[in-house]
Amino acid sequence: MSIYQEVLRSELGSLRDDIRRLHEAVVTLDPDRSFTVEEAAEFLRVHPQTVRTQTKIGALPSTRIGKRYTYAKIDLINFRERRKKQIDSSPKLRQVK
Repeated sequence: MSIYQEVLRSELGSLRDDIRRLHEAVVTLDPDRSFTVEEAAEFLRVHPQTVRTQTKIGALPSTRIGKRYTYAKIDLINFRERRKKQIDSSPKLRQVK
């Protein structure tokens, strides 16, 4: 890979991160907004199936409207914080050298 391609790849990654931060900032501006499964997955940075599974086991509160589930923003934020605490408190995997 050429230096030009490496620089482009690096810049593209940086732009993606900027877009994610901007999207989250815009979402943060509307505290009463509800999310679809796909939007919740994007907000949590997980696969939509993970959102469905967490909903099914009761770990992620939702409201069912017809055949669709919606998620309150505060519930998504609380879920993300709980998940982060679980990850932070779990024993670290031994690093293999």
